[in-house]
Parts: sequence; C-alpha cells; structure tokens
Amino acid sequence: MTLYIKKEVEPKLLYIYRDMQKNSGFSVINREKKCYLIDLTGEWNIKKEKANVKLIGQVALSENFELSNFSRFNYAVIDKIPLNIDINKLEFQVKFKTGTSTARQDIIEQGVSNYGTPQIVLLADTHNFSISISADGSSWIKTTKINEKIKILNETIYYARILWDKNANWETDDGTPFNLKAEISTDGNNWDLVIYSTTDTIFWNQNMFIGNDYSTSKPYPFTDGIVYLKECYIKINDNLWWEGVTSSQQNGGN
Repeated sequence: MTLYIKKEVEPKLLYIYRDMQKNSGFSVINREKKCYLIDLTGEWNIKKEKANVKLIGQVALSENFELSNFSRFNYAVIDKIPLNIDINKLEFQVKFKTGTSTARQDIIEQGVSNYGTPQIVLLADTHNFSISISADGSSWIKTTKINEKIKILNETIYYARILWDKNANWETDDGTPFNLKAEISTDGNNWDLVIYSTTDTIFWNQNMFIGNDYSTSKPYPFTDGIVYLKECYIKINDNLWWEGVTSSQQNGGN
C-alpha cells in the first residue's frame, strides 16, 4: 500500500520508527512532540517534500512552503546557476501575493551585481509589473510595455512568468515580431501580455535572490509580500531545471 503523510505533518517530520508493540504500525513524531499512529500492512512509501532554496536570515517559510518576512537581511536564494548550458528557451514562473507597500519591491533579483540574472520587480511609480533581462551582462534589453492599464493591486495573488524562445515567431496585434515576453495572471490559466522584446541571447551568471536584491545601499525587499514556492519553477530548453519544492519517497514494508 502507499502512504502519504499529511501536509501539516510532513515538513516538520523528524523521524519514523517501527511500533514494535503494534507490528502493523508506525509512529510519526514531529517537533511539537505529537505522535501520529498510522496502521500499515504490506509495503509502504512516504512522500517527503522540502523547499528547494537557501534561506537567509529570518525569512519565514510556512508549512505550505510560503516565503514571507522579507527584508534587507531576510530572503531566499535559488542556489543554482545554468553555467555551461546552451539556453535556447526559457520559461520562468513565480506565484506571489502583494502586500500594501507602495515602494518598489523586488520579487526576483540578481544576487551579486547588475545584469546577472533575469529579474521580476513591482515598480513604485506605476505599481506595475516589470522585468529586466540582459543579453550580454553589460546592459538591460530594451523592453516595450504593451499593457500599461494592468495595475498590480494590493493584497492580491498573481502569477508572473517570463518566456523566451530564440526561434519563436510571436507577434503583437499590430504585427510586431518578438521572442521574449512577460505575462501576468490571477489564476495561472488566463494570461495577459505585459512586456515584449527581441533578443538572440540571455545572460545569466549569478544566483537569483527571492524577495530582495544584492544592494546594501538601496535594497528593495518584497516587504509584506508572499512567494508561493510550490508554484515557482524554471524550465530551460523545455526541461524542468528548478522547482521551488522538491519531493522524494522513502520505501519500506514487510
């Protein structure tokens, strides 16, 4: 048989041991020292999940893998760089919830210096969605905002994604070609095109920061926002390269 530990227990799981007095059961003990008896017969496996980021400072991670409490010193890092990969296609999605701040807020940023990674930002002046991507590591690709009327609302859940395909032939309604775009959605199914551009290359040589950027003099943390790691992922050349939450299985039984 197959066993999946309840979500509210799983992230806190310390260990599982065989209940010798009840030969058909296991006991699961979490950090609150609560014991959960589970009757099992035959073979079993347990699905374990964990956040696929490095936590810095006092950034908060909930049992449902929601990141919050961002500040200059509290953020998360995607501890992975696509070095030695010939990138021809990129798909990058992040799910987040806005707070009430009216300042610029960095949801995804470079970790060392300018131009190092694709980034996703909420702008203070227009409260609009913005992306920055470099082609060569020395300047940002010039992008066009096609939908200025889309404003990011406070305390609202959004999905944002960057899509780039070196060989794409996408077109705007007036026939302008492009192969790089940023889209936004409130449900993850219906998307609005916000930004587009054209580039033959994508430059990426640093770790991405979630909820803050590298700057010590002018940081723009995602102050009262939330990032939902379970709905965050990066695909390179149509292959899943990074996901916000990873899972593994522990097998056993009689």
